[in-house]
Amino acid sequence: MGNLYRCLQESGEPDADSVVLLRQVCLEYVRFGLENPEYYEIMHLLHTDRMQRYPAEMYRRARRSLEFIQEILRRGTTAGQFMIESVSVSAAAIWAMLHGVVSLVNSRRVDVRIDRNALIETLVGHVISSVTLKPVRVQA
Repeated sequence: MGNLYRCLQESGEPDADSVVLLRQVCLEYVRFGLENPEYYEIMHLLHTDRMQRYPAEMYRRARRSLEFIQEILRRGTTAGQFMIESVSVSAAAIWAMLHGVVSLVNSRRVDVRIDRNALIETLVGHVISSVTLKPVRVQA
């Protein structure tokens, strides 16, 4: 779990503006997941029923990646770059989007006619749009 966190921390310029940093971190998350599919599967895809109870310390370490994204969102919100209602919910939604593309590409579930790089760039663009545009609530 520490490998992903370390890669995310090293992926962006610490003084970069929050939009640029979030983009760099998103691309690094996807790169890490695609270049380390077995590690990624153990980290995020194995069902907890199939593994021993995850030690609390390891869970806290695993959360650092999500907390890193939360910190970028906090910083961008304070600077007026992001328009979000909840840092924790937005970070979880971003993680879900990134996780989705990594999982689908690694399991070869994406239509072969879709360019992988275009898919990733489009997804990261949607991530950025999701935090820079005014949130819209849809009533069910």
